[in-house]
Amino acid sequence: MNVKEMLEEIPKRWPSATLISEWGRPPYEYFLVDLENKWMVGVGYGHIHYSNSRDLVQDLKSATTVEIGMFTPDGAWYRSEDMEDDVRGWQTSEQLFEIIDYISKKPTS
Repeated sequence: MNVKEMLEEIPKRWPSATLISEWGRPPYEYFLVDLENKWMVGVGYGHIHYSNSRDLVQDLKSATTVEIGMFTPDGAWYRSEDMEDDVRGWQTSEQLFEIIDYISKKPTS
């Protein structure tokens, strides 16, 4: 699944989420998934992100891996215990969906 398809699939799986897309200018392309519990998942697919878009010249939305960051309701970076950095790079659509599902179940406070 590529980025364009991910953008179409997220509202189907999380209808209460707000999809804030198309932020940034090249090479900073990313979108945010603002969840009902006020947590957010940031998804980067620009040339500076840890994704296979680095190899693409045109149509970055054809990338099939993305960089993911997670944010608490107060906007702070969230790093799960298994993470060595603030972001997870080269994540597939299924990995992205697993993370969104995990974050969507976090308490608001």
